[in-house]
Amino acid sequence: TGVRNASGRIDYFIAMYEDNDAEHAANEAAAAHLAGLERLNRLKSEFVSLVSHEFRTALVGISGFSEMIRDEDVSLDEAKVYAGDINKDAERLNRMINDMLDLDRIEAGRLTLHHQTVDMNNLLEDAVNRARASSAHHTFTCNLAVEKPVVQADPDRIAQVLSNLLSNAIKYSPDGGNIAVTSLARDGVVEVSVHDHGVGIAPEFVDRLFSRYERYEKSASKIIGTGLGLAISRQIVEMHGGKIWVESKQGDGSDFRFTIPVGQVQS
Repeated sequence: TGVRNASGRIDYFIAMYEDNDAEHAANEAAAAHLAGLERLNRLKSEFVSLVSHEFRTALVGISGFSEMIRDEDVSLDEAKVYAGDINKDAERLNRMINDMLDLDRIEAGRLTLHHQTVDMNNLLEDAVNRARASSAHHTFTCNLAVEKPVVQADPDRIAQVLSNLLSNAIKYSPDGGNIAVTSLARDGVVEVSVHDHGVGIAPEFVDRLFSRYERYEKSASKIIGTGLGLAISRQIVEMHGGKIWVESKQGDGSDFRFTIPVGQVQS
């Protein structure tokens, strides 16, 4: 705008500028937040649908096999087979329910860790033996730290993390695939690795892998699960003061790693 003097001539101009950068950044942040909420809402809906399907599938199996035992003339060996199938479906239901309850307790801050002295190698060997018993189609190798690392941790919760990682390794590895478990004591922490030779993980999905309700479904077969296991594992490891991450190359397997500090972490 021109400013004139008494004679009507323009002496100078006044220019005004409005900085929209802050407003633009705020709008972008709000839009990103809204998109995140919409995505979380969609994932929750998919999760509810998935869990409902998994519950129905397990209940159909339990109901069907129990009816066969009740109504048909089956031998003792056949009854044992049916009872084994019923047990597997019941354990599946139990795992899904526990996962949902655990995540709820963790996010509400109601989960308490019970620290005690834990030999990580013993915990790893036990977890691998359980995994080996659950899958005759995979081989397992252990390369454990010779120092026999000892930490202050909640053994039940660390076993839960190991169970989740080994279960995923089994699910995403082809029959006959090897799953390697290692431990290493370094720099005041114990580092644990669970390495599979499965389908691997796309780079764009790695950052979302430890979020709730996320499931990686790029394998040829349908993967059973709720998508809560890794989110729960991350929370448990972080409550111990450790870190968890994955190194993966699509088509060449995944290496899940976590650390637990040697010192006591108060829950």
